[in-house]
Amino acid sequence: MQYTFWQVVVIGGMLKDKKLSAGLLSNSLSLLGTKPKDLTIQDSVTDKLLMESRVFNDKLKELIGKYGKETEMFDLKDYEKEGVLLKFEGGDLLYSLHKAILFFKARKNEDDTWNLEDEINDIYDFTEFKDLNEYTDNKEAILTDILSTLLNNFGVVSSEYGVIKTYNVKIKFNFPNYKIKLKE
Repeated sequence: MQYTFWQVVVIGGMLKDKKLSAGLLSNSLSLLGTKPKDLTIQDSVTDKLLMESRVFNDKLKELIGKYGKETEMFDLKDYEKEGVLLKFEGGDLLYSLHKAILFFKARKNEDDTWNLEDEINDIYDFTEFKDLNEYTDNKEAILTDILSTLLNNFGVVSSEYGVIKTYNVKIKFNFPNYKIKLKE
């Protein structure tokens, strides 16, 4: 029954505007105890989500300022061996990734843009019950926030019963002309 519920969530369109979430959830659903395959994602839709994310851009700006100001070239792994934690605050990235780890290499271009490439790693899982305020990212959409909290918490239960399986997610990105965005 839980398996059918999650199929309805994905196929029924409850995540229609959250393509990354829908894809990750679909991959995690398994029958007869099969383990889902780890996913590597590299596509323009996910790149766009990252480029529009304030959390992602703020973190890049912070790290480029910290490690690239003098050298104009660095590999984050040289400074942050375990990577840097990303906690997204809204939209598809929030619903898809929790405690994601960022790695990247940066090289400054002649036009003051940056060439950034590497990946974000996470484990797709539902391990923690959420309070409503963790998903309350839009006061006008409180019903969406309540639904998101309920879906997450039901996901925890479904994980305990083995309906939703955990797996590794890797999002690869390559931004050859990344421009540091100023605070809005």
